[in-house]
Amino acid sequence: MEEKNLSFKDLQQICFKEKDCVIMRAYRRISTRITFAIYKNKGLLPWHITILSFIVAILGAGCLLSGSYEYLVAAAILFQISFILDCVDGEIARINKTGSPFGAWLDPRFDYYSMALYLGAAAIGQYWLQGNIDFLLIAIPAIINLGMVSEIIGTRAAYVPKTSLQPTLGKNKSRIGHRGLTALIITIGLLANSVFAMLAIFAVLWVFVWIKMIVDFYRLVKRIKAESTASPAKN
Repeated sequence: MEEKNLSFKDLQQICFKEKDCVIMRAYRRISTRITFAIYKNKGLLPWHITILSFIVAILGAGCLLSGSYEYLVAAAILFQISFILDCVDGEIARINKTGSPFGAWLDPRFDYYSMALYLGAAAIGQYWLQGNIDFLLIAIPAIINLGMVSEIIGTRAAYVPKTSLQPTLGKNKSRIGHRGLTALIITIGLLANSVFAMLAIFAVLWVFVWIKMIVDFYRLVKRIKAESTASPAKN
């Protein structure tokens, strides 16, 4: 009964994560309004919303195959809707305590598939439109780099507590995480009709993102191991 009387402010306090980057905090100001409207529906499970988010992403990727600018704009709008829904599924899980191992496994994989679909479809659409194979060639390392980031995220979650994980860039509330930044780059790239530049960013700069994540992961594991070794000595 107490959960049903949550105010919007109370719900936001639960849904906003301490480690959310500045971009994700902006998205949560929108997603929490949707969560507030639907969280009382106990039959709506987080993974239902995850699948809906992925379906919207597929529709957006389909728009990108056209290659023309008006469809790039439509794809950008659908991407934003998909990304916001992706925020909602986790918020519903926290509010209603309906998270599950299946949902925890499905969500990060659909995150990657959605973004990989967008990059791949954008490259194919521009190739069909312009006949320039460079779009296809640059998309390959871009999608691989996104896959590397996704794989590292999944591996870290299996070995260390989420509370110990650090963001990609920056500290405190001003930090920029890879997830929010990825969404922002895709959206700007489509709206600015700069598909090649968007793909190039992921093909080049995202190499440094996953390398940094590996280094941070290595340091974190060493620190956790040192702390666990030191704990018995203190007792």
